[in-house]
Amino acid sequence: MTPRQARAARAMLGLSMKEVCTMAGVGKRTLTEFEGGNRAVYPATENKIKSFYLSQGLSFSPPEDGEAIRFAIAEENSSLAAAEVRDKTEILDILQSTEVLELISNSLEIHKIIDQRPNISRAVIIETLKRSGFNQKDLSVQIGCTPSFINSITSGKKSLPIKYASFIQKYFDKSEFDVEKALQNEKRSEKLLAEIIALQQKYVAIWRSIN
Repeated sequence: MTPRQARAARAMLGLSMKEVCTMAGVGKRTLTEFEGGNRAVYPATENKIKSFYLSQGLSFSPPEDGEAIRFAIAEENSSLAAAEVRDKTEILDILQSTEVLELISNSLEIHKIIDQRPNISRAVIIETLKRSGFNQKDLSVQIGCTPSFINSITSGKKSLPIKYASFIQKYFDKSEFDVEKALQNEKRSEKLLAEIIALQQKYVAIWRSIN
């Protein structure tokens, strides 16, 4: 550390000579003469002064590199920022790969197809009501649920649990329509749709993080 760096460091921290002397454990005359370049100080004394400034987050470049002073924390943040940019660039490279773009494109198509599928549960309950002659309340009593649950299925808000398939099946010829299999397929479609939506949300989040 040079006298010029010592003066600049104290100014950067906004400290008086007295404050630096107290915190660094050196005499005021020693610091005054060192900063003024009037005389050299013992290496141990210079190390005390330099160590104090280092503890305050400053870093010093050697005289041959221009006697620069900077906050080491800022350097660390710059490194972190550079690493973040590098990571984002790598993510962008991945996202731009043909395989991933094709996967996203396919997932959007599948999403569209599944989203346009007929509501099996709704169709089954409506047809069951027709074939059985029950109203929603009567049907709910027969299968052991509430009328509001039946209503939520006919309005397309909920799906019919597979456990009710055996009761519903008696209103359909199994060779014509397998209720349990139809409901299982509906459940698989719902699960697949949820996975596709989660995948899309993941990539949307990544895109937002790099933009």
